[in-house]
Amino acid sequence: MKNVLKSTMLLCCLFLFTACNSNSFEDDTRSSDQLATTEQTKMEQEESDIAIEQMESGQNNIPETRNIAKDERKVMYTAHMEIVVADYAETVENVTELVKKEKGYIVSSTVHRDNTNSIYGYVTIKIPQERFEPVLKNIANFSLEVKEQQVQGEDVTEEYVDLEARLKAKRDVKDKLEAFLKDATETKDLLAISEQIGNVQEEIEQIEGRLNYLKNETDYSTVTISMTERNVNVGEIGSKEQNTWVRAKQLLVSTMNGILSVISGTIVIVIGLSPIIIPVLIIAIAILIYRKRKKKKEASRE
Repeated sequence: MKNVLKSTMLLCCLFLFTACNSNSFEDDTRSSDQLATTEQTKMEQEESDIAIEQMESGQNNIPETRNIAKDERKVMYTAHMEIVVADYAETVENVTELVKKEKGYIVSSTVHRDNTNSIYGYVTIKIPQERFEPVLKNIANFSLEVKEQQVQGEDVTEEYVDLEARLKAKRDVKDKLEAFLKDATETKDLLAISEQIGNVQEEIEQIEGRLNYLKNETDYSTVTISMTERNVNVGEIGSKEQNTWVRAKQLLVSTMNGILSVISGTIVIVIGLSPIIIPVLIIAIAILIYRKRKKKKEASRE
């Protein structure tokens, strides 16, 4: 009986040990499979990131700007002119007609008038680059004097070519991401890829905006004109400087004012010195009367 119990217990222990080893092996196998899958996913993600970075950087896709012909280079020209004109309004009209003729447009225009009735202002225009120099000469011909003229040029060819290459790379990235989006099945993958597409689209729009700005600035040159109207003082008939009647009235008034000033001063002196003048006058009158009477008496005696 004891031998039977021992045999039964030994069999139970062997069964339990075998079952535990089987579960441990299955767990190890699952862990190994999951680890291998994770490593494979990471490798694929890294390869995808490297490919995307290479596409975004546009390596080996940017042409050498040194080999671009002179007439194909992108240069932004700006000019500032300070001129003196005989008639401000007429000059602005001439500039407006010139801009329309040259297929350009006016960006801004301002005019001011100061306390001395002088007129000055600014006009900023955009003209096709190939007509830049002829337009500057025509504007100079509209003026009485060119006080200052500055011309500047900025070569943006390298930036323009770089932006074009980056734009092409970004569009390729967007196409790849859209292809990944079609193959994605899980929600988290769809959300992640959609977010990446949105970011790339925003970068594409920024690059396109900068390219459009550079294209407009290089296709059309900017000219800022500072104009001042010259005042010429010419005498007019009946003006203050040449009106005889006005000048005569001014002289008469000045003379009358002088006489009144003398009379007024005399009156002030008499009144102010009256305490002395009156007694002196009385004594003088008394002496005169006494002498007249004395002469009459002498005459009667003779």
